[in-house]
Amino acid sequence: MSFVNQTDLPPQLPAPWLDQIKEASKAGAKTSAWALIAGSSVLAALIGAGANFLLESRRASVELEKARVAQVRQTLKSLSADIGKIDQALDLLVATGKVALQDPTNKKLSFYTAKSIGQVGDLMGELFSHAQDTAIDQDLRRELNDILDELGPNLERVRGDLHALPELGTSHDTDLSPRLKKLQAALALSAENVKVSF
Repeated sequence: MSFVNQTDLPPQLPAPWLDQIKEASKAGAKTSAWALIAGSSVLAALIGAGANFLLESRRASVELEKARVAQVRQTLKSLSADIGKIDQALDLLVATGKVALQDPTNKKLSFYTAKSIGQVGDLMGELFSHAQDTAIDQDLRRELNDILDELGPNLERVRGDLHALPELGTSHDTDLSPRLKKLQAALALSAENVKVSF
């Protein structure tokens, strides 16, 4: 027993009917394929993966830029601190050296003066490494190099002959110290102005 009604189709369908059936099946196929693709969970997963990749790439770029900015700020702050240290060390060297010149027989004063000269030399070495750092503005590096170029020969003369100290003291008071303070202020401002760039 069959539940399906069987109807016999005419042996030949009229041509307009065939054209209508063909058009209906073409439109239905296009719509069905598009609906299938658009509703596909595979397509949704691909779109989600692409969006997630772009989002994570952007997030990683932002984090790298934040790390770069933090490093540059730290470098500028470290340089600023080292400039303050060398300025103080020069003050101490000049003061100790003046007293040592007044009492050349005092071996402790001579020792402390020699130690101060060594400390200034060590700080110059640290500043020189900063002066090569391309993360620091070129004008600031140039000024730092100019200061070191002026200080180096003066310090070397004092190391060889303590009687050259008054010349270093005058140079420090009238030229080096004001320039060091100005450079220190410029570095502090530069550290504040470093921003994440996007």
